[in-house]
Amino acid sequence: MRWYELRNSGSGWSLYQQGTYAPDSDHRWMAGIAMNANGDIALGYSVSSRSTFPSIRFTGRTSSDPLGQMTVPEQTIIDGTGAQTQTSRWGDYSSMSVDPVDDATFWYTQEYVQTTGSFNWWTRIASFQVQGGGGTPTSVHVESIVTDTQNEGQGNKRGKATVTIFDDLGGPVSGAVVTGTFSGTFNETQTGTTGVDGTVVLLTSGTAKGKVTVSFCVNDVVASLPYNPNDNASPDFACPAARVSPSAPPTAEMTTNLSNAIPDHFDLKQNYPNPFNPSTNISYALPEAAFVKLAIYNTLGEQVMVLVNQQQAAGTYRVKFNASGLPSGVYLYKLEAGNFQAKKKMILTR
Repeated sequence: MRWYELRNSGSGWSLYQQGTYAPDSDHRWMAGIAMNANGDIALGYSVSSRSTFPSIRFTGRTSSDPLGQMTVPEQTIIDGTGAQTQTSRWGDYSSMSVDPVDDATFWYTQEYVQTTGSFNWWTRIASFQVQGGGGTPTSVHVESIVTDTQNEGQGNKRGKATVTIFDDLGGPVSGAVVTGTFSGTFNETQTGTTGVDGTVVLLTSGTAKGKVTVSFCVNDVVASLPYNPNDNASPDFACPAARVSPSAPPTAEMTTNLSNAIPDHFDLKQNYPNPFNPSTNISYALPEAAFVKLAIYNTLGEQVMVLVNQQQAAGTYRVKFNASGLPSGVYLYKLEAGNFQAKKKMILTR
């Protein structure tokens, strides 16, 4: 693969450096290249051979490296697991760009194949920095969680969670060990390690058929820097914090069928009594069946407890929340049901 850097010092464009990147006999093509404000260069591309399914990789160099050389060891964004057949069209949207916020992070998108077939392509987007990207990070956090299912044949599905870990400067963190818990249809804990793009894909060991719901939260992240759940892009990304006395944990009791009438709209009521000590009631209405999550948060946005996390039929519900073991203060409770979301404040006194 040939690459070139052109510069214009005011008297017209001229060739500053060039090079050939071919670290082995695999085929590399359909590249994207960009330079950030530090003068670092990133080069992303497709790679394939007789023994390598079409995959996505990148290399790069810093501004102080010898001219004409890509010095960053080749990194894999994702390995393909299938090949494309019956068509030679490839890489319509291959692109390397620089993040306009920090002018240091690179973003690359390219296609790959998961399952052999025609027009069976997938798209992957990754972000990363090369050495010289600037700054010294001090902690890591969960940047995103995307839940899905993975088909296993004969109608069987696994729960799937794609978790991305960033540092506090906005760079992806590789080698972070992520432990998290699936809920919904599946109830199990899984662990995995992030790749160079800061992403890890976790799958449930169990499978299910029919309608499947998948929720996921992170219990812990072990990396070279400390994990700070307060920096998570959403408070929902962290599993309930262990902030209560083990001898008196908060509890929840749910009552259904409060009325024979079906509500005509989604609604989250103000808890009563409020202020309360130690128990209060939270009521909500569902005009249609939905997967419901009702959770308690502290004022830092940390999830303290999940009261409801299940599929529910249309109707009116009441949850009795006993906050024994929690310190006094202001708390928030949030209802998510389908596309509906609502949040209200409550006060625990002692």
